Amino acid sequence: MQTNVQTNKAARGFTLIEILVAMTILFLVVTTGFMAFQSALAAAQRSAQLNYLLTAVPYIQQQIKMQLQANPQQQGGEGMQLNVAYSWQSEAGPLTSAPNDPVLIQFGHTEHKPRFQLHQVSITLTYHQQQRQFSYQELTWLPLQ
Repeated sequence: MQTNVQTNKAARGFTLIEILVAMTILFLVVTTGFMAFQSALAAAQRSAQLNYLLTAVPYIQQQIKMQLQANPQQQGGEGMQLNVAYSWQSEAGPLTSAPNDPVLIQFGHTEHKPRFQLHQVSITLTYHQQQRQFSYQELTWLPLQ
C-alpha cells in the first residue's frame, strides 16, 4: 500500500506553487535578457552615430583650413559636411616669422618677415541631436612677397 501512495504522488506532477515559482524565475530571466538587449542596441546606435560624426571631421577641418588660408582674419563660420552640421570659432595668434639662419644673413639674405599665424579652432558638430565639441590648432601663412 505504501508503494501505491508513493507512485500516486509521483504521477500527480507539479504543485501550483512550484509552477508559479518556475514562471517567476523564467519571467525574471526573460526580462533581464530583454533589458540587456535593449541597452546594447541603444549603445550600438549611439556608437554608429558617433562614428558617422567622426568620419566628417577630416573633411570639416579641410574646409576650415581653406577658409582660414583664404582669409586669416576670419573668426568663425558654419556649414554642413556629410549631413553633419558644424560651427566653428577661431582665435588667431600673432604673426610670427620663420627662424632666421645666421649663415644666410651673412651672405646678404634679409631676415624673414612675420607671415605665419597659429589659430586655436573650436568646432561644434551636430548629427541627429548628438553634439560633440573639438578643439585643435591650425597654421596659416601669408604668401611670400
